[in-house]
Amino acid sequence: MAQTETFQLSAVAAEAYESTFVPALFAEWAPHLCDLAGVRPGQRVLDVACGTGIVARVAADRLAGAGRVVGVDLNEAMLAVARRVRPDVEWRQGDAEALPFPPASFDRVLCQMALMFFPDRARARPSSCPRAWPISPPTGPSSRWRRATPARRPRPS
Repeated sequence: MAQTETFQLSAVAAEAYESTFVPALFAEWAPHLCDLAGVRPGQRVLDVACGTGIVARVAADRLAGAGRVVGVDLNEAMLAVARRVRPDVEWRQGDAEALPFPPASFDRVLCQMALMFFPDRARARPSSCPRAWPISPPTGPSSRWRRATPARRPRPS
């Protein structure tokens, strides 16, 4: 029988992630992701597999109170850190392959560094957003969602 990964971390590991990995790896790229996705005031933004919520926090800063930001993650310990760091953002426990939102709930759906961990990436593409995954919407009925190409990826300053 195949074993399923639950992606559950301890509270200590989640705090270490926030204090070590977020500043070292993720904080620098969150603004670039929000730029590429065109996050702006008035939008409804979902951060999938948000971890401790660095992308959701940057998106919330950009919305400046005009819009809605929701962070979703499987790991309750990561969400506990996110709630502590940014209590004004909505944090929900959930699975990227079964998002608890109706179609067209969001204008932008972001996912910074977790797509590679989704067992079924096609199933994880949410119907809750017309521009799912942050970079490019499909151009026709049979198009596939695309990631940013190297030419479109921002360079760190």
